[in-house]
Amino acid sequence: MDYRFVKIKRGSEGNGTWYFNPRTEEQVIEHFKTVVGSEIRDGVDDYIKGCVTVKDKSKQDGKWIYHAHQTTPWARAVEPYWHLNGGMWIESSIKLENELYQQRVNSFRSGKDMYLDNGVVETRLVDGDEIVEEKFEKKLVYPEETHVRIEDVRYMQWNMPDLNIKGTHWYAKIGKKDIVDKDGNMKWDTKEEAEIAAKWFIENKISYKRYNE
Repeated sequence: MDYRFVKIKRGSEGNGTWYFNPRTEEQVIEHFKTVVGSEIRDGVDDYIKGCVTVKDKSKQDGKWIYHAHQTTPWARAVEPYWHLNGGMWIESSIKLENELYQQRVNSFRSGKDMYLDNGVVETRLVDGDEIVEEKFEKKLVYPEETHVRIEDVRYMQWNMPDLNIKGTHWYAKIGKKDIVDKDGNMKWDTKEEAEIAAKWFIENKISYKRYNE
């Protein structure tokens, strides 16, 4: 089944915003795994990079973790949830992810018409909203997405022993979206392998921020 996208204009806001309107439960799950999943990975990366170990002689282990201000939507969403529930930040992120996933699925099963943005936001049509454009795509690719250059790719590796977070794999992203190579991999043992995957991704003109078979 094709993927339905609609541009919704609200009040006096510009020309409107594109939303994905899933028509099957499978499409809801695909959006969550690809679009929301990428936002979550960005949020975790934001949290890890914002953590700084500071020496503190007053503490037994001689150090404490300073958490910088979160900048990504997912990291900001987890922050109050974490303070409310306690425990490890990563544990709160996983719990919130599971709750949101179940909420999305249950919402669709209840018959609600869902509109999902190119991030973590779900909305409904309200009074005054106007659908000004509609498009159907063969893949889960938002109409405003464009092709990118190799210079637009950034690479990351998670490794924060102080937080008991260890990562040896490399990831490649275009903006906030993950690159997946021709074999379906989205993480590699070396940065060189990640660079090769990114080059293949772009040279084969895979539609920019996401990859789907």
